[in-house]
Amino acid sequence: MPPSNDPFRVLVFSKTAAYRHACIPAGHAAFADLAAKSNGLFSVVSTEDAETYFTPESLSGFATVIFFQNSREVLTTVQMDALKGFIAQGGGYVGVHCASGAMYSDPWYGKLVGAFFDFHPEPQRGLLKVENEDHYLSAPWVPASGQGLDAIPWFDEWYNYKTNPRLSSAVSDEDGLAPLTVLLSVDHESFEGSTMGAGHPIAWCRNFGSARSFYTALGHFDEAYQEERFTEQLRRAILWTAKREEDGAICT
Repeated sequence: MPPSNDPFRVLVFSKTAAYRHACIPAGHAAFADLAAKSNGLFSVVSTEDAETYFTPESLSGFATVIFFQNSREVLTTVQMDALKGFIAQGGGYVGVHCASGAMYSDPWYGKLVGAFFDFHPEPQRGLLKVENEDHYLSAPWVPASGQGLDAIPWFDEWYNYKTNPRLSSAVSDEDGLAPLTVLLSVDHESFEGSTMGAGHPIAWCRNFGSARSFYTALGHFDEAYQEERFTEQLRRAILWTAKREEDGAICT
């Protein structure tokens, strides 16, 4: 999919097979609002109907797919094959919060999302840190010029993962996937219950063959979907994974 300003469609998929987040309606409303404010650049289709939408024919009509708060096994093998074909053709992937708690049966999906969810302590306040502040996807969290990159207070479920995504940031994957880029981390000493150590990763992205993948562990509560920095990062993730342009420049 070459970079362009052509209008495109985004599939927001929120099927759950176990835990179901109460913020799902708020998130769907936020994605619809982002589409409405895009001046026709993109539209969203929100669904939990995997049978209809996870086919090669249906997915070919979308530029990127958002896995939104999914839990456990939400796709059959045939539907997962359709997703793999979509990604192989350069389609984009955005994962939000519990998306890392889906499809444990498929190691490929773990690489796409970046890491599988393990557990989280009780929701609490933590301090976010911006990493790779020059990246297009980090920009919403960077303060105005001259203010410095201070820690950002945030209240959420702080996810621990079965493997540390930061370990995937140093070298390419054994399958040739590009190194993972950490965009946001949380100070592991600012809350109780971290097992990830220093620089506990929270949001990251990577080139996945000819596709692009973005994931954020933020977004447990309704309030996140009314927070400008968070929703702006989601908007940018849509454009970045869809390989679109903004203000005449390719989103890189």
